[in-house]
Amino acid sequence: MPLETYQEDDNGLTEEEISLLSQIRQSNLTPSQYLQQIAGEQVEVTPQYKIDDLSDDEVYLLDLESRVGELSDEEAAEALNTVKSNEEFFKK
Repeated sequence: MPLETYQEDDNGLTEEEISLLSQIRQSNLTPSQYLQQIAGEQVEVTPQYKIDDLSDDEVYLLDLESRVGELSDEEAAEALNTVKSNEEFFKK
């Protein structure tokens, strides 16, 4: 390995360690998930969303699903219609 791989920076990490941490971050996985992936195990990844890219309806439904579990399309539509029947409550 090149000599620079063993040189440490100010935080005590070698370039090789920094590279590994960067790979983990770029994978959008937790360190445990990353290790599972390398070991060839099945990794369950929770989708990540940017809140600003979602409509109010989508945010409401994602929050609801995080609380009660997966919803069918019919259940989601019914929940959305119910909460929207009280516009003040929906805005909160």
